[in-house]
Amino acid sequence: MNFAKRAKEMAPDLHELYKDFHSHPELPMQEFRTSRKVVEFLEKNGIERIPLDTPTSVAAVIRGEKPGKTVALRTELDALPIIEESACEFPSLNPGVMHACGHDAHLTCLMGAAKMLAEHKNELSGQVILLFQAAEENGCEARQMIEAGILTQKIDALFGLHTNTGIDAGKVAFMPGASQASADVFRIVIRGSGGHGAFPHTAIDPVMIAGQMISQLHTVVSRNVDPMQTAVLSVCRMEAGTSDNIIPEEAVLTGTYRAMAPEVRRLIRERIQQICSGIETSYQCRCTVELPEGCPPIVNDTELTRFAAEACSHVLGEENVIDLPPAMVGDDMAFFLERVPGLLGALGVRNEQKGIIYGNHTPRFAIDEECLWVGAAAMAQMAWEYLEKIK
Repeated sequence: MNFAKRAKEMAPDLHELYKDFHSHPELPMQEFRTSRKVVEFLEKNGIERIPLDTPTSVAAVIRGEKPGKTVALRTELDALPIIEESACEFPSLNPGVMHACGHDAHLTCLMGAAKMLAEHKNELSGQVILLFQAAEENGCEARQMIEAGILTQKIDALFGLHTNTGIDAGKVAFMPGASQASADVFRIVIRGSGGHGAFPHTAIDPVMIAGQMISQLHTVVSRNVDPMQTAVLSVCRMEAGTSDNIIPEEAVLTGTYRAMAPEVRRLIRERIQQICSGIETSYQCRCTVELPEGCPPIVNDTELTRFAAEACSHVLGEENVIDLPPAMVGDDMAFFLERVPGLLGALGVRNEQKGIIYGNHTPRFAIDEECLWVGAAAMAQMAWEYLEKIK
């Protein structure tokens, strides 16, 4: 089976799906319209839903008429709180919300793959689980789907694709092993004592202390992490003060830290706590540190990565299946991959001639729609070949 021709035939339908999802983005845990559209699609194509006790995520199964293994395909539903500035002909109709990470494209690709697989279920060995996951940007819904029992039935392999603006449309990319970093956040509240800006000696200035803390936090990677390891720590936001002549009572720092290795992740977490303790002693302030658990690294199964690349070469050509460099971005698909062998590959969306060059999570993010049939064909082919060849 080769899904390339059928996927190209579906290009107009994929365009309509993508147009609808792109122009109606919804924030995490608010994807009610999006999930309703998914359910309507499943019903129209005779695809069985799997009961799932979550607000907006949807799961379904395509049951082949031949016995075999179980493979899962995963996509996301949610968008980001960004004001769109792209040149898209059908921009967001929801002010301040934008599909700036390509989840609308992933969703369209999976729906295309599902339709093609359902058309051939009489020839299909085993079954294909479809995971339409909400709230990836919050890093929480994959865990909730697992807690809701989506993995109670054994899944033998899991495949996903994510848009990549560094790769040309028409190509897909894969990397075995750790390909994406853990993604954690921190929030630090520094409480001093306020006062008049003209008399700083009578106050404990949390703004000044925050400046010292930022400098110290940014030394964690450069001075505590082994240079042969990969890690990032960024203070991304600071909130303090109400006036230009008042020393405030408190300052708040928030940011993210990322690592490829679990031991580095733990080290960064420990150093954040130690720095805060030292700041308290040095400046006679109080520091409250919040370190909620985020996503672990994406670790792709080596054998399945090789298999997926080979399957995609059958529909796209070997020249369009390339190696994926590691990146410090994160994805909560990692929670699935801790429990199920699988991978998250990359779907190229870049087209410099069309000006499609802007990165994910930016107001000008866009895709070359050539990627839609490519992603649909790739996902269908990976699932089909796995079920046919892996017995």
